Amino acid sequence: MIKFNHVTKSFDGVRSVLNDVNFFVERGEFVFLIGHTGAGKTTLFKHIYMEEFPTQGQVIVAGYNSNTIRKKEIPYLRRKIGIVFQDFKLLKDRNVFENVALTLQVADNRKKNIKKRVFHLLSEMGLSHQRNEFPQTLSGGEQQRVSIARALAADPYILLADEPTGNLDLAVAFDILELLKQVNAGGTTILMATHNPELIKNAHSRILEIKQGTIIR
Repeated sequence: MIKFNHVTKSFDGVRSVLNDVNFFVERGEFVFLIGHTGAGKTTLFKHIYMEEFPTQGQVIVAGYNSNTIRKKEIPYLRRKIGIVFQDFKLLKDRNVFENVALTLQVADNRKKNIKKRVFHLLSEMGLSHQRNEFPQTLSGGEQQRVSIARALAADPYILLADEPTGNLDLAVAFDILELLKQVNAGGTTILMATHNPELIKNAHSRILEIKQGTIIR
């Protein structure tokens, strides 16, 4: 589902953020990407949804190759990828239902189908009773659940979770991790970045560790 072949990313022709990165993620896997802040996790993620491109090497995601993909194909790749951010990135002027529905509205889905899909996702996230609430009235854990529901709205093949528990206390972080495991059990491939060692102690998932732009294990 995701494959990096000898990927190096340099900025200004000097500073390398990724150094000869090689790894793969199989369809249906749940893989952790660990490393300290500034290790290169976010830059690596940007290569997966092709906001950034390698200086050398290639990235292959869901059949799309970074070396051959055309600009007009990138939106189609991104429809196969859901993204969950550390800071939620919810729209404060829209309620929970509207935040989750936005992805589907942009893709011109029918209103009836949007309503059905959003209600289903909010039920899965335990948020049905809060569908009319605005993000600023919710707890951090609830906001992240909304963010996950939004990322799953278009039924993506891949879910990228970029430090999704970074702003949450440990108990809530474990709740979010369990939720992501349930999503993975449904067949969605997940790559989750974290710098919290507690989350991966008993995770029974494959771990990639990045340090200064290099995969060290």
